Formats: sequence, structure tokens, C-alpha cells
Amino acid sequence: MIKSNSVYYYLIAFILVGFVTSCVYSTHQEQDNGENEIEFELVEMNKIYNLENKEDYPSCNLEIGVQFPIASGKFELEQIQNIFQTSLLGSDYNNLIFKDALEKYALNYIESYKKDAEVYKTYRPKVEEENSFYEDEEHTNMPDIFYSYFESITNKVVYNKFGVLSFQVVQTNSKGGNISHDNVRNYVIDLNAGRLLIEGDIFIAGYDIALQPIIQNSLLMQHNVKSIEDLEDLGYFGVEEIIPNKNLLITNEGVIYTYNKGEFSAYQLPASEILIPYSHIRSILKEGSIAHKLSNL
Repeated sequence: MIKSNSVYYYLIAFILVGFVTSCVYSTHQEQDNGENEIEFELVEMNKIYNLENKEDYPSCNLEIGVQFPIASGKFELEQIQNIFQTSLLGSDYNNLIFKDALEKYALNYIESYKKDAEVYKTYRPKVEEENSFYEDEEHTNMPDIFYSYFESITNKVVYNKFGVLSFQVVQTNSKGGNISHDNVRNYVIDLNAGRLLIEGDIFIAGYDIALQPIIQNSLLMQHNVKSIEDLEDLGYFGVEEIIPNKNLLITNEGVIYTYNKGEFSAYQLPASEILIPYSHIRSILKEGSIAHKLSNL
């Protein structure tokens, strides 16, 4: 009888241990949601310089507001920071701490503006105009047509899970008048490898030809039209020749291509963001690639 009770208690204990283990495993699975555990800091800068340091003179204005990685619990931070810094400012500032790089970038921007003003002073048109923004005798004949400059740099993180970090940089430049030039640049980091991904890392050979009709159809669906001629009526051109342009993002939904203003469209149109779901490109995804793995989640 005692032996029987012992067996009974051992059986209950075994079941309870199994239950606890199961609970712990389930909780771990729920917490493992693919987060990359990267912490970002918002870094902002606003620099204004007026010619000859006079407030009523033309000026240049640089505005920067970007997310910059400052900590990571899983990945090598230095590689991530280098990629972000290069994407925002270019490779000339790689040997500097990010905030020092921003200061140097701003200084170079102001110096470039000053040089443009000097060039304009040298080759300015000669017209009789009393109300010049230059009051001294040397610049009496310089009309008030040297414009103020403006530049802004922003970025945003689009996807940040399962070892993938996709982000976008938007840079806007204006050199006078009402015309500004926008440039949207996309980047995808393979955090495990510590490097940027390119199309060849994602797609099999011949992907450019295979993607052409897929991009065209996605553009048609996005604008709810039926033909390329309809797209031309909306301000697009050369859509028959549209190809993947390397300017892409990877998300859990699919691949996003960005075509900037003037790229297969009239400049008056905004940049085109074309989402291609994984279900449309599964056959051309490279086996074992990050995109292929995300498509199966």
C-alpha cells in the first residue's frame, strides 16, 4: 500500500514538473518576438548663417533630425553606427564621433554657401539697382537675387526585427526660389553580418527582368488604373522600361522599392513607394536569404 502511494506521488510530481517546464517554454516563446533590441536617440541640429552676419541678408539653413543607434543588446553597435553615419552624411565623416561629424558637416555646408556667394559676387550681372542687400559701395550693383539656401536631413526606421534593420533617409535641398530637390535613400542592414544588403543578396539571377512586370502591375494597382497609358496620364513616363533600382527596403510584408521624383515620373509627383508582397516574388527569392526567411514567418 505504501509502495502504491509512492508511485502515485512520483507520478503527480512528474506531471507538475512537465507542466511547469511547458509554461516556462511557452512564456519564452511569447517573449521571443524577434525584436532586435536596438536603442535609438533623436539627434537634432539647426544651423543658420546670414551673409556677412547681418540678419536681413540672405542665409543658409541646415536642419537635421535623425534617429541614431546608441545601444544594442544583441549586435555589434559600431558597425550599425558606421552604416547610419555614412548613409546620413557620406563617407567623409566616418572617422569622427557622430555629433562631431554633424558639426563638421554643418561647417562645410556654411563654407560652401559662402563660396557660392563669392562666386556670385564675382560674376554677378551688372544692373542699376539701389536696393541691394549689400549696402557698401563695392556691391552697389549687385541685385537682390542671390537666394537663401536650405537643407534638411531626416530618417526613419521602417523595420527592425529578426536581424533585419531597414531604414530610410530623406534629404531635401533648396538653392533659392520655390524649387526644392528631395532625395529618398533606402538601406537594409543584415545585423548578424554587420553589413548592408543589396539586391543580389535577396534575389536569384535574372531577378531584374522578372521584377519588371511585377513592379509595373504593382504601380497599376497602387493607382487603381488598368494600363500604362493611364499611368502616363497621371504623370508617369517610361514605365515600360522601369526596372528595380537598388533603392529598396525589406519588411515583414514584402519588398518596398522607392522611385524618387523625376525617376519614371514628372517631378511634380511625389516619390513612389511600391510595396511588392512576398507572395508575388517568392519564386525569385534566393533560398536562405533574409527575405526568404521573412516570407515564411
